[in-house]
Amino acid sequence: MADAKGVERFLAFIRIEHLEEDLQPFVQHLGLGLSIPIANMSEQNRDYRKYYDDLLAEFVGALCAEDIRRFGYHF
Repeated sequence: MADAKGVERFLAFIRIEHLEEDLQPFVQHLGLGLSIPIANMSEQNRDYRKYYDDLLAEFVGALCAEDIRRFGYHF
């Protein structure tokens, strides 16, 4: 999310889990109507937590701590 010197180069982020909401400012800026259908939906359980044991959850939490804090994610 930042360049090699640590300077953030983005003004907005679009999160997949909030796609429709996060796209709105972009769509309004361009003056477009946009509809994104769901394609290639996984057959796996939508609750990702069942795929993580405590050790893996801790590892991912440490690895992604900045994004977790910034976007308010939680396990």
